[in-house]
Parts: sequence; structure tokens; C-alpha cells
Amino acid sequence: WINTLNKLLDQIKSNNPNIFNEIQCISLCGTSASCLLFNSIDNSINRGVRMYDYSVVKGESIESGKRAMQLVNDYCPKGSAANSPTSTLAKVLSWNFDKPIEKSERLIHQADYILAYLLYGNNISNNQIYSDWHNALKLGYDVTNLNYPEW
Repeated sequence: WINTLNKLLDQIKSNNPNIFNEIQCISLCGTSASCLLFNSIDNSINRGVRMYDYSVVKGESIESGKRAMQLVNDYCPKGSAANSPTSTLAKVLSWNFDKPIEKSERLIHQADYILAYLLYGNNISNNQIYSDWHNALKLGYDVTNLNYPEW
């Protein structure tokens, strides 16, 4: 995503410098629950991106996905956006069962990753990361009470 973004911005800058110089904002749109883990030390991505339709019970790590879904089903209410094999919650639990998430790894959603890059360049990890309710819902966030439930 970052390479494509840079390539596109470079093309605009070379082909239409006046238009490039007039850019005042960029809008981002991504699919909720498309997420990745990045290393907060060097901003590298060491695990594969899991897109919105990646199911933890159908992917390459079915056993860890089944373990993740057992936890999700045990604690997460039915009907919650987090109670799904394609939710971010299931994905991050599955990642952790595949290989424990290291202290330096950070979860981030697709559009949030691109936004962080646009705001901070290659210094993502030392800055505030923003997200939206659609992404937070897939982790179990309660938008009515504006918090993460105790479950």
C-alpha cells in the first residue's frame, strides 16, 4: 500500500506539479477488519496482512483460528461485530496462537496504517495512531458506551 501510494504521488508530482502543489488533503478508505501487525522498532511488517474477508477458520492456520474462535465464542456476545471468524479480534488472537505477539508488535488497520504513514512517514511507532469506529467494532468496542467491554 505504501509503495503504491508513493508511486501514485510521485506520478502526480512529475506529470502535474501544479496539481500536486495544490493538494490540501487526501481521503482514505479501507475495508474494516483488514489489519496487520507492524514492528514498533523499525516499522517493518513481519506477518502477512489479513484482509477483511480472511477467515481464521479457513486460512493457513486453521488450528490457531479454531482456538481463537473458541475464546471469541466464550467471551464475546453473539451479535457483536467482534464475534466472527473474519473480525479483527479473531485475527489478532489467531496471530497470537500462531506465534505469540511480541512486545514490539502493534496491531493496525489498513487505512490507519496508510494514514499514519502520511502523517509520520517512517516514524509511525513513535506517534499517536488513529482509527475509526468501524475498525474498533471488529475488536469489540462498544460504540454506545464508548468503551471496550469487560468481557
